[in-house]
Amino acid sequence: IHADVDVHEPKCPDDSDSPLAFSMEGTEEHAPPSLIPRYWAPHWNSVQSLSKFQEEVNGPLRGGDPGVLLLNGDQKREHEYFSDVPQPFHRDSETFMLIPVYLIFGSEELSRRAPAIAERAPVPFVGIAEQDARARGFSEGQELEVETESGSLLLSAKLIPGLVTGLAVIPVGLKGIEYVDLPCVGKVKYHGREVRNG
Repeated sequence: IHADVDVHEPKCPDDSDSPLAFSMEGTEEHAPPSLIPRYWAPHWNSVQSLSKFQEEVNGPLRGGDPGVLLLNGDQKREHEYFSDVPQPFHRDSETFMLIPVYLIFGSEELSRRAPAIAERAPVPFVGIAEQDARARGFSEGQELEVETESGSLLLSAKLIPGLVTGLAVIPVGLKGIEYVDLPCVGKVKYHGREVRNG
């Protein structure tokens, strides 16, 4: 906006409360290890530049190793956070593992408020594999009842080539199904009438 006066881009404002400098040019000097927020050097990709911050390859950091070791992998103790493993999914003739699918039009919350985008969103559907549809006599456009712990939904059937049998997909964010808690286990049954787009 000031190109008619000067094309120099002003620097970011200084932060008097920070020991770090906000600069687009960077510096050739090495900061104290306790102030290094990330490992980066020109012409290097992320962690590949780590050796530039060390005394030698796989050695201590220049200026000493800061901080305190919080986690020690050698300790012999039980870790509870991964002991409660859910049981494998076992299905019967009507049970499916329902997983979310995100659409270009309709899944994003704010885009649904734009009329031009909202009109491109499809009718709410449940997508199933072609093999599951044949085995159960479902066809494209039929109304199917989907029962979950969140409640019961009536959705249009959509056959999805390549989808794994036993899975069913429900689009995220479409009107009427915004609050389905996915992924979950549910039943998909024939309800009896055809749903047409539009």
